[in-house]
Amino acid sequence: MFRHYLITALRNIYKNKTFAFINIIGIAFGLATAMLIFMWVADESSYDSFNTNENNIYRVIYNTKDFSQATMCGALAPAVKKEIPEIDEAVRIWSGWDKQIYYNNQAVEGRGRVTESVFFDIFTFPLLEGNKQTLLDEAHSIVISQSLSRALFGNQSPIGKVVQIKNRHDQKEDFHITGVVKDAPGNSHIQFDFLFSWKLMKEWFNEPWVEGWENTSFCTYLLVNKSASAQSLDSKITQIYNSHVESDVFMTIEPLAEVYQNASMANLLGPSGSGVYVKLFLILGILILFVASINYVNLAIAQSMRRLKEFGLRKVVGANKGELALQNLGESVITAVISLPLAVLLVQLIIPVFNSITEKTLYVDYSNITNIAAAIGLTLVIGLVSGIYPAIFVSSINPINLLRQSRGNFGTIKFFRKALVVFQFSLSIVIIVATIIISQQMGYIQNKQLGYEKENLLYAWVPGTDYQMLKDELLQNPDILNVGASGAQLDWLVVGNQ
Repeated sequence: MFRHYLITALRNIYKNKTFAFINIIGIAFGLATAMLIFMWVADESSYDSFNTNENNIYRVIYNTKDFSQATMCGALAPAVKKEIPEIDEAVRIWSGWDKQIYYNNQAVEGRGRVTESVFFDIFTFPLLEGNKQTLLDEAHSIVISQSLSRALFGNQSPIGKVVQIKNRHDQKEDFHITGVVKDAPGNSHIQFDFLFSWKLMKEWFNEPWVEGWENTSFCTYLLVNKSASAQSLDSKITQIYNSHVESDVFMTIEPLAEVYQNASMANLLGPSGSGVYVKLFLILGILILFVASINYVNLAIAQSMRRLKEFGLRKVVGANKGELALQNLGESVITAVISLPLAVLLVQLIIPVFNSITEKTLYVDYSNITNIAAAIGLTLVIGLVSGIYPAIFVSSINPINLLRQSRGNFGTIKFFRKALVVFQFSLSIVIIVATIIISQQMGYIQNKQLGYEKENLLYAWVPGTDYQMLKDELLQNPDILNVGASGAQLDWLVVGNQ
């Protein structure tokens, strides 16, 4: 029976090439577009999910009546770890510096973060070499990433080797490599090439600034018990802070899964996204698939009107409603399945441009069974959704009227088709308008007058430089109007109009 339905469906598709071509192209473009959007949504939603303790890790948020921030004082983490039983571990992370690492007259630039050894007990960053318990116990210990290790030492083990990094006063200091960690995944909101010890902070800065209650410059993460209540922890952490600092601030804890997508909170440790955009694009992908399905439904009903005698004859010779519905549903599923390879080809052709626009490195992993199953499942869903109504329509037709070449009253069908066309065009207009609005908003962001001539404002990171000497030299250039600097040797140059 299945073989018969398959042969009949393929024969009808071959016989009606024009309808089949339009349907296949329409579904393929809809599938390809939806696949790209869903890949982006999946990537955005996957941030930090690689952490084994993902559901028990929280970030502390510092709140006042006027603003909120994701940084906290250095004294809070050890205090809450000691005084709140529900908190298993607490770690402090500072955004640190971008620094050059010197080894044998070779210099490699990398992103540095400052943290403690407990960092590796909370987050799942696999340690390739070194003792996890003592990695950052010394002030001049340093843990480097696998890629940085290869850049400096090739295939040799870097453990115990000494590298040099310039301190705050532009003087080189020795650091002992105590560990090598696997590169941070692209879907981690914490990105780094090397990790400094927290003890280095006390050496380079004064201890009250690092360990006190006043300076709110550090990110604080907690590993809590599974039975802990977020609301009770909020009040307990707030109480501990306010017992040391007279203020009206209050603390909240944010689940790790929400950190990346919290666009309102600056992420100082890596990239950040927006949960609102994820939901909007997910809805957009579903709407695009819906438009492609409606297009198939309209064409399928129009084609069915031309095959009424065939369906009537099948009923007369014994075909029941279920069999006719199954045949038409099978045709829609087969059409969708034929569209799948074309959709995958379109994705492969478009994805480089898509990655350039979204600044992602998305790709289709054909070895991932989950991805293949998701693509096939999505295709089958489109085929079933597209074919349900045409199948019901065909199976409900009176065979007597069909054989008499009388189509009866199809007013309801005509109205339904017109309604579908109107709905399809309405959705298309909504998508087009939304695209235009987003494009205009991006243009506004890029072209908005910010109060200064950004086209003539140049930025450069200049490591290991005497700022005053550099400024004096630059100001001798008549095209440079002024020079300013901010922390961590960030130099700004204002260049006059040419």
